[in-house]
Order: sequence, then C-alpha cells, then structure tokens
Amino acid sequence: MGRLLKPPPMAVEFKDEHFDPSLSMREKITELTSKASCMGCHTMINPLGFTLENFDAVGKLRTVDNNKPVNTQTEYTTTQDEVVVLQGARDLANHTCNSPDARRGFVRQLFQYVVKQPPAAYQADALEKLDADFAASNYHLRYLYIAINTLAALPPP
Repeated sequence: MGRLLKPPPMAVEFKDEHFDPSLSMREKITELTSKASCMGCHTMINPLGFTLENFDAVGKLRTVDNNKPVNTQTEYTTTQDEVVVLQGARDLANHTCNSPDARRGFVRQLFQYVVKQPPAAYQADALEKLDADFAASNYHLRYLYIAINTLAALPPP
C-alpha cells in the first residue's frame, strides 16, 4: 500500500505447535502479533493479509479454516486516517488500484528494483515526477520503465 515499515525489533518464528489446535490461522496471527512492539506495524499488515484468508498457504481457494468459516472482512486505516472496510481479495485489489499511496509505493519499488537506489538519490522530487508521468501515460508500465531509465541515465544533481 506504499507504506514503509521499519525493521521488526526482533524476529519471531511462527511455531504452529505453540498454538491452540482449534484456532484458525487468522486467530493465530492475531495472537502472535498482539504485543505492542508488533502492533506498530501489524495494525497495517494484518488487515491486508486477512482479506486474503480465502486462500491457503499455496493459494488454493478455501471457505473453511480449521473447521471454522473463513472471515475475510477487515478494516484498514489509510495514511489519511480513513477506515476502509475490505471484504476480500477483490476489495483489496480495487482499493489498491485506486490508492495514490499504493501507486507511489509501486513506482518507488520499481525504481529501487531497476536502479538499485531510491528515486531521491537522483532528484529530490523524482518520485513525484515519475508518479505524475505514470498517471499521464494512463499507467502504461512501458512508459514508466522508460521514465525510470531516463532519470537514472541523467548526471547526478
């Protein structure tokens, strides 16, 4: 969704055998990430993941998890503090496609992947320019690649 997360304070290994065997995966994740040190990021991460609970670990569609109905409804709070109710993968996809934050995050990540440096290393307002160009091209990925490579080929400021 375009947000940057800080590294976790400590790595936590998921050990299924440490949970009550009657819990669904959503319940296990909620329990595992309930500490205040985890919730700083997991208040953003968990709702997005919970919308995808209809898919198991290998992507197979499911309606039941551990003999319980799968619950994909969740509330996600945007960077503008707007609470959006998401009820599954389609809602998540639609929200992502319409989110300026997600679009800028995509542009930033693609730049980082292609150039191996953040856009700001080339120009202070590079991300804003690339995002505007991407929108002006009607989100044509080829034009975004061209814009990224053109910017990266310019001499440093």
